[in-house]
Amino acid sequence: RMEETNITVQAEKPVQVPSQTGFDSQPQLMTSLPQQSPELPETDWENMQSVSIPYHVENGVITEPVSYGDIAAVIWAIGLAGMLVASAVSYFRLKRRVREAYLVEKGCYECPGLETAFVLGFFPAKIYLPLGLSDREKSFIYDHENTHIARHDHWFKLLGYLVLSIHWFNPLVWLAYHLLCRDMELACDEHVVRNMTLPERKAYSAA
Repeated sequence: RMEETNITVQAEKPVQVPSQTGFDSQPQLMTSLPQQSPELPETDWENMQSVSIPYHVENGVITEPVSYGDIAAVIWAIGLAGMLVASAVSYFRLKRRVREAYLVEKGCYECPGLETAFVLGFFPAKIYLPLGLSDREKSFIYDHENTHIARHDHWFKLLGYLVLSIHWFNPLVWLAYHLLCRDMELACDEHVVRNMTLPERKAYSAA
């Protein structure tokens, strides 16, 4: 025995069927009304200001103009290169001048043609003395220059010169570098004469 079952279909949302659906080759159902496009504001063409982009055309190639910042960067790079080249040239000139130096004691050399003593090199640093010094003067100057090496002043001076090369345009950095070198010399002098007698200090000042 078959029982009859009543099936009721209830649509949750009414469906709108266009009147021309039956005549379309591909009928479409619209489940909602089309939204209206928002109105766009009218453009005030009369009050619009033109924006010009500067450029330069050369041989059919469009290039941007050079700014003041670009010019300043080029000048700074030239100054930096000049400082580094000048330092390298001075270093290799000194290396050439001390080729005739001969060893006096460990780490200390005497060289003809020098006017003053100095420390040169890094691995290791060496002391170069001019000719014609008395034993007492050699002792004083050697102690002074050896104090520079013990305090690593040649490394700090190199670091200071690199900072000066980067900020070569700043006069305050030049002043700071000058004071750095002066303080190094005064500190070494103070260290050498600390245990000297008054006559020895006078002789050291005259050396």
